[in-house]
Amino acid sequence: MIITTANAQKEVLTNVSNILYNNRSINSIWSEDVLYWATNKDYFYQLSNNIFYRKKFKSYGIMTKYNIKLDILFSLFYEILFRPVDKIQQHILQYKLKQKNSHIICAQIRTGKNPTIPDDKVLPGRRNISESIFSFIDSNNSNINSQIFLTTDNEQVYYEARQRYGSRLLYVSGEITHLDRSLNVHQKVCREQDKLLTDFHLLGEICDMSIISNSGFGFWGNLRRFKPFEQLFVFCAGRIYKIESMWHLYKMREQNKHGELC
Repeated sequence: MIITTANAQKEVLTNVSNILYNNRSINSIWSEDVLYWATNKDYFYQLSNNIFYRKKFKSYGIMTKYNIKLDILFSLFYEILFRPVDKIQQHILQYKLKQKNSHIICAQIRTGKNPTIPDDKVLPGRRNISESIFSFIDSNNSNINSQIFLTTDNEQVYYEARQRYGSRLLYVSGEITHLDRSLNVHQKVCREQDKLLTDFHLLGEICDMSIISNSGFGFWGNLRRFKPFEQLFVFCAGRIYKIESMWHLYKMREQNKHGELC
C-alpha cells in the first residue's frame, strides 16, 4: 500500500491524526506487511505525543517526546539511511577541504520558473530574491572576506553572483535540475544529479551563515547543519527573516499566507 499527502483523501489524513492522538498504532487500521508512507513532515507532532511510537524512538536514543522534533530526527535518520556514492563524496570532500579555514556564507536562491527550468511554477514573491540576498550579504562589513557558496535553480543568478563576488564565489559546476520541475527528456534529470546532491550536502556541512529560500531543498539541506538555526535567514515576500527556531519559521509562514507569498 502507498499513501502520500499528494494522493490521500483528506479524511484519510484526518483519520491517521486521530489514531496517533489516541496512542494507537498505524497497524490498527492498515495491517499490510509493507506500508510505504510519504508525508513529508505532517505527523511529527502527533508522533511525539503517541506513547506507542515514543517507545520505538527510545531504541534510537531519543528518550523524551521533546526530542521528537524535525530538527533532530531529520538529520539523524538521514545519516542512518543515506550515504552518497563515492563520486559525490569526493565532490563534497573537495569543497570542504578547499575552504577549510574560511568563513562561508551559503545562499540558496530558488527563483521558480526561469529560462533554466522553464517548466517550473511561477513564484511571484521571488522577483527580487537574488538582489535582496546579495544586498543583505554586502550590507554587513564583516562579510567582506567571506566566501559565498551559491546553489540556485537559475543560471542567470549564477552569472550575477560571479560578476559580483569573483574569486570569492564557490559554485559546483554541472547541470541545474529540479527533481520535480525539470522536464525529464530521455531521463536526463535522473542522470544529472551530481550537482544537486553535492549542493544539498554542502548546505548542511560548510555553512557558517545560511540564507535560504522558503523551499524544501534549502530547508532540509539546512537541517543537516550542526546548529541549523545559528545564523539562519530566510527570504520571504521581499524580506529576509532571521530564523532562530522552528517556531520562528512557522510564524514567518503564517504571516505570509502560510508561505504562499514567499
